[in-house]
Amino acid sequence: MHGTLSCGGIDHYCGIAGHDFDVRYNSFLYRKAPAVRLRGTPTLGLPVGATMRFNVFAHDHETDAVQWTEGAPTVQDNLTGRTTYYATQTCDFDGDGINDSFLATEQTLWYCPAPSDCVTAPGSGKPNVAEPPSAVKPVANVYSGR
Repeated sequence: MHGTLSCGGIDHYCGIAGHDFDVRYNSFLYRKAPAVRLRGTPTLGLPVGATMRFNVFAHDHETDAVQWTEGAPTVQDNLTGRTTYYATQTCDFDGDGINDSFLATEQTLWYCPAPSDCVTAPGSGKPNVAEPPSAVKPVANVYSGR
């Protein structure tokens, strides 16, 4: 989300940033840059107007995964340091007769319809946490019951 004003020579980096910002039950499997960056302040106000909860981050700390340019949002109940996911090839999620790779991140479920199309770490056969996997598709969001 970005603001309406420019700050520090960067366009849309502060000011009013929409009504509210609610990021929940997502999986961010890369860590080259912050997973979420709030640039500005929602009109609903802070901290209630910007909430990041129940997400999975490859980053080791929430402060590396979530950044903001003005007041601090609500950042809690997230899982960090989740970089090891084991794909299996035992389910045919799309009904094409070929087993699909499956990925569970403790908050969401994903599958890749063609394992060769998925982004993997070189030689590991495991998802590459440096870049977001473009071919991976969500299966469903999973409510953790919290």
